[in-house]
Amino acid sequence: MFDHPEIRNFRERLPLMVAIKTLVSEVNSAIGIDTLLLGGFPEITALQGLMRELRLSEKVKVTVKLSDSPLESTAVFISADSDREYFVALGYLPNLVFHQHDVARHIIM
Repeated sequence: MFDHPEIRNFRERLPLMVAIKTLVSEVNSAIGIDTLLLGGFPEITALQGLMRELRLSEKVKVTVKLSDSPLESTAVFISADSDREYFVALGYLPNLVFHQHDVARHIIM
C-alpha cells in the first residue's frame, strides 16, 4: 500500500501540512504577534489560504511587506534557511523567524 496512488499523494503532502499546522500553532500561541511575514514566497494566496484553513488566528495579518508591522509583533516564515540571517539582521526576533525545518524537525511520521 505504500506506493498506492492515493496513499502516495497523501504521503507527499503530509509533511508540509504538518509543518504549516505547527507554524500556525506557534504563531497563534506567541503573545503579541499580530503579523506573519512570508519571506521569499513569490505567491502567498494558496499558502495563506492553507494557514487560515488550519486555523491561523484572524487577528494575525499575513503579508510579504517588510514595513507592515513593528518588528517585535511580527513572526517570519522563510522559504530558504539562508534568509534567517537577513531577517535577524533587520531586527526580527530570532526565535520568531521560522523555516519549514524548524517547525518539522521534531515530527516523526
